[in-house]
Amino acid sequence: VLLLAALLGGMIYLFIHNGHSVDLRLAEGWLITAPLAGQLTAAFLIGSIGMFAAIALRDSGRALARWRRRRGEQQAARAAELLAEGRRLLWRGEPERARTILQRAWKARQTRETLAMLVESSLAADNAGEARRALENAREPLADDPEMLCLLAEVCRRIGDRSGAIAALERARARHPRAGRILLSLRDHYLEAERWPEAAAVQAAWLALHPRVTSPTEHT
Repeated sequence: VLLLAALLGGMIYLFIHNGHSVDLRLAEGWLITAPLAGQLTAAFLIGSIGMFAAIALRDSGRALARWRRRRGEQQAARAAELLAEGRRLLWRGEPERARTILQRAWKARQTRETLAMLVESSLAADNAGEARRALENAREPLADDPEMLCLLAEVCRRIGDRSGAIAALERARARHPRAGRILLSLRDHYLEAERWPEAAAVQAAWLALHPRVTSPTEHT
């Protein structure tokens, strides 16, 4: 109220002492003749509107950021609850119910742990195809996560897709060429596929990383 009264008083003062008209050229051929006080008042109001609009936009942006942060925290908390419930059901021997709960957890928040549990529940429910789809449909960075790729290889092995298992392990090896677990698993899959040269090359790579070991079987 005090601000409005001050503004009104200022406008009256300007009109009293600046009642004469002046020309204001806005563009070529566009000339406005109006009282100086009116022009000053209009300029002040336009500036004030712009300032208040900027403040309102800033505050709305902050409010939106706070809402998104709270929503993310709520989703994370809900996903954690669902993950815990799915794990509990899986250990109780109820894979179908666990899979349903874990699918909801995955939709709420896509994490490595949730994906691994979802795949495990699908495998426990004898649904390896669904487990494979979950892994193959995962987005970055989970799509190339070495643990998820090793899990994908295991799923492919269970359904008899040896080439798919090898492809997953080769992707994992490309990202982690010194990981012994990946090398030994890839070697074994090459052996099962009777791809002797590739198997020998992978075994040689593993032995090069462990020169004091005469055979990889000492670490398996």
